[in-house]
Order: sequence, then structure tokens, then C-alpha cells
Amino acid sequence: MESVPRPDSFDAGVHSTQQQLVEAAAAASESETKLPRGELFKRYRPAAIYSGLLSMALVMEGMDVGLINNFFAHPAYRRRFGNTYNVDGDLVVSTQWQTIIGAGNNVGSILGLLVNGYLQSRFGSRRVYLVGLLLTMISGYPLIILSFRAQWS
Repeated sequence: MESVPRPDSFDAGVHSTQQQLVEAAAAASESETKLPRGELFKRYRPAAIYSGLLSMALVMEGMDVGLINNFFAHPAYRRRFGNTYNVDGDLVVSTQWQTIIGAGNNVGSILGLLVNGYLQSRFGSRRVYLVGLLLTMISGYPLIILSFRAQWS
């Protein structure tokens, strides 16, 4: 079914039917795939930066879930946070704390997803993502600095 152009719509008079619009979009997409990466980054710099930030956040989320349980076996982590001794006399993090930390990560993810869904429907995903990223940076750096100062004193 072909669409009839509305007289009050601004389409620069180029596309009179839906099929022509789709063909023009396909041609534009084809021409963009032939552009060098540098030119694409110049044209779409904000989109590339936003995509990079989103990708880093997703990678960090995956690393957080995957790596948190691996720290329990690391000797430096066991020396710093160990609270009990195993049968060999080595300082380890108790299984109770390992369970709490692992489950806490999952519970926090579920609660965060629920809150995030509500906030995104109300304010939009881009705003919520950028505010969340900003809050992570604001809250994360002081915690890192304080943990290093605690080690030095």
C-alpha cells in the first residue's frame, strides 16, 4: 500500500511514496558502509562516544558479576578481608560472607533493574543512563581514594 504525501509535511519533496523513502534509506546506509572509519567518527562523534560509554558500562557489569567471586581465592584479598581459618590454617573469607556478597550483587541488580525501568519510562533511557553514570563516577572515586588512604594510615 503506497502512502500519499501530506501537503503540509516537509519531506523536501524527494520521497513521494513509502517505497521511495525505504529505497533512499537503503542507499544512504549502503553509502555509509563504504566510508572510512575516521569519517564516520567525525560525522557521528556523539553517537560513537555514547556507544563507547554504554559498552564500557556493560563490560564492567559483566566483569563485576564474573570477577567478584574470583577475589575470594586471591591471597591479597584473603589477607585483607579474611575472617576465619580453613583446615590448613590459611586465612579465608567465610562461606557465609561469600554467599552474602554473591547474593547481594544479584539482589542489587534486580532492585536496580526495577528502579531503572520506572525511571526510564518516566525520564527516558538516555537521561537515566547518563545520570547513573555520573552518580557512579561521583560515588566511586571517593570510595577508591578513601580505601587507599585507609591502607596508608
